[in-house]
Amino acid sequence: MRAGVAILCALLMTSACSSAAPSPRVQWAFTAPLCSGVNLPVQLHVDGALVAIDTFNTFGSPPHDTISAIFTVQEGTRHLSARVVNGFQWPEKVVSLAAGETYLDTLNFYCS
Repeated sequence: MRAGVAILCALLMTSACSSAAPSPRVQWAFTAPLCSGVNLPVQLHVDGALVAIDTFNTFGSPPHDTISAIFTVQEGTRHLSARVVNGFQWPEKVVSLAAGETYLDTLNFYCS
């Protein structure tokens, strides 16, 4: 009986003490250094799946809304893409992400 209790306690302590590594995350940053008053809805994709539509803007005084939310993804190779709704599309980026890593995808935009 004592051996069974000891084994049970050891198993509980092992599972309580083990912690899984955090999942990788991705985030997008919109940079438009030569633009003022830009307001763009952008579709954000991971592995071809739409994860959000975020509206980036450079109106008024800082702080501007130029950073997306953070999205948790699975480890491994991820395909990241972004596209202005009904407009410009940035080139797809292929990144390899490990547990706990955060990747910031920069979206450069130039006004003419």
